[in-house]
Amino acid sequence: MAADADDIVVLAGKGHEDYQVIGQQRIAYDERALVAQYMGGQCA
Repeated sequence: MAADADDIVVLAGKGHEDYQVIGQQRIAYDERALVAQYMGGQCA
């Protein structure tokens, strides 16, 4: 994924949920932490 400094990135996803279900497995997934990691901790 590539976004420039003037781009707006919209996430319409898991939000507050900290897991996702795939088949019958419940897998840890923290969208907020993942975004912070990709943004280098510079979330607006």
